[in-house]
Amino acid sequence: MTQMRKPNTMAGTQLLELMQRMRSLVEPDTHIPDADPVDWHVPHRLNRTSREELMLFSVKLAGHLEKCLHTLSGMPFEVRAEGVYERYADQLHAHVVQKQPQTYYLPVTQSNKGHAGFISLPFETAALLVGCMLRDPDSQIGQNGQMTSLAESILQDAASSLAEALAAGFEEYGCTPIQKSTQIIYRDWPVVFHDVDDVCEFRFEAVSGQAKLTISLTVLDEVIADIARIEGPFKRAEDKKGDPEQVVRQMHEAPLRVTALLSSALMTLKDILALEEGDVVILDRKITEPVDILVNERPCFCGWPARHGKRLALLIAGEKNQTL
Repeated sequence: MTQMRKPNTMAGTQLLELMQRMRSLVEPDTHIPDADPVDWHVPHRLNRTSREELMLFSVKLAGHLEKCLHTLSGMPFEVRAEGVYERYADQLHAHVVQKQPQTYYLPVTQSNKGHAGFISLPFETAALLVGCMLRDPDSQIGQNGQMTSLAESILQDAASSLAEALAAGFEEYGCTPIQKSTQIIYRDWPVVFHDVDDVCEFRFEAVSGQAKLTISLTVLDEVIADIARIEGPFKRAEDKKGDPEQVVRQMHEAPLRVTALLSSALMTLKDILALEEGDVVILDRKITEPVDILVNERPCFCGWPARHGKRLALLIAGEKNQTL
C-alpha cells in the first residue's frame, strides 16, 4: 500500500517571512551599468556624428526657408532649426490614420526614385501662412476650423514655394534635390511608404512678431544617407510591391511533393499491400517518370515506367538508392 504524503503545514505568511529573511542576507546590487536607456520605439540608425551633420544641414535649410518666407509675406522671419528626430514610418502612419490630426501635407519625391517624404504644416500654421501671403497675418482665416477652396489654393502655392526652398538647400549641400508634388493633402497619410522604413524629421520654427509657424520635413533615411554618413540597405515601399511576385516565382522553382489518391476501382489497398518486387502493374494512364509507393508517408516500393506487350505498365522495384 502506498504511503500518503503528509501535507505541508507551513502557512503562506511563514513562507513569505522566510523569503524576506533570505533576501535580507543578500547585498543589494548598487552597480549602475555604463549604458544609456534605449527606447526601441524609435530607430537607432543615427549616431552622434550623424546628428551633428544633420543639424548643420538643417541650419542650412532654415536659411533657405527664411528667405522664402520673407519673399512670400514681405515680413522679416527668423527661422530656427528646432531639432532632428528619428521615426518609424509605420508609427507615423498609424498616428495619422487613427488620430487624423488637422495637418496639411505636401508629398515630395526624388527623380527616378518615387516618394521621398513630405512637408507637414499644422492647421494653425497653414492658416497663418495664408494670412501672411495676403499681407494680413491677423486675418480670420480658418477660425471655424476649415479653409475655403481659395485659401487652400493659396496654401498650395505657399507650400510649393517652401518645397522649392528646401530643394535648393539639398542642391547646395550636394544632395539629390527633392521635388514638390502637385497637390496638398489634408489629414490623410500622404505617401506610399508606411512600413518599418526609417524616416528622419527636420522641424523648424519661424517667428515674425506675434506670428509663429511650425514647419516639418520628413524624409526616408535613404534621402539623407550621404549627409548622415549612414549605410543601407535601404528598401522603398515601391520596391516591396514585387515581393509577392518573387514569392510566387520561388514557389514555381521550388520542388513540391504531391501525393495522389487512387480510386479503389483502379487499385485497392489490398492490391497495394500485395505488391512485391518484380510485379508488373498494368495501367491505362501514361507514366513517364518513376512513382513512389508510400504507406503512411513511408516509401515502400518504387514503380518504374514500362510496357507489357502493348499496354502501359509500372515495374515494381525496391526502394531508390538514397545516396543518389
